[in-house]
Amino acid sequence: MMMPVSGNIMENMDGRHWKNFFFRNGMTVSMTSQRNGTTEQVDMARQREIAGMPDSQIASIPSGLTRFWRTKPSQFAARFPSSGAPLTVRTPQDRQKWLDLARVEMLAALQSPNNHLLEAWVAAHPKTLARGTCPSDNDP
Repeated sequence: MMMPVSGNIMENMDGRHWKNFFFRNGMTVSMTSQRNGTTEQVDMARQREIAGMPDSQIASIPSGLTRFWRTKPSQFAARFPSSGAPLTVRTPQDRQKWLDLARVEMLAALQSPNNHLLEAWVAAHPKTLARGTCPSDNDP
C-alpha cells in the first residue's frame, strides 16, 4: 500500500509508462489546470504550485476512492450515517466534504487504535471477506 497524501505520484499501472497522478488527502484528483495521466515530466516548481492550490481548483475526484483501503464515500456514509459523508463526489460541495472527512479520519487513525476508513471498507465487503478473498471495489 502506498501512502499518497498530497502531491504528484508517478504510477506505471500499465506496466510500461510512468504517468503523473495528482493526489489530495489520499485521493486521486484532477486539477482544473493539470491533466492526470500525462507522461511528460512535470517540473518541481509546477508540482509545488499544484500541491498548494486550494481545493476549489479540484475539477474532480475521478473514482471517489481513498487510497487507504479504497474506501468509497458511500461506504463511509453507510457505516457512519451521522458523519455527513457524501454519497458521491459529483459536486464541488460533496468533493470538499469528502476531502475534509478523509483528512480528519487519516489523522485520527494515527492517534487511535480505531480506523474508520478501514472499518467502513470492511463493513462494505462482508461476503467477499468471509470467503477469505480480497474484494474488488464493488464486491459485496
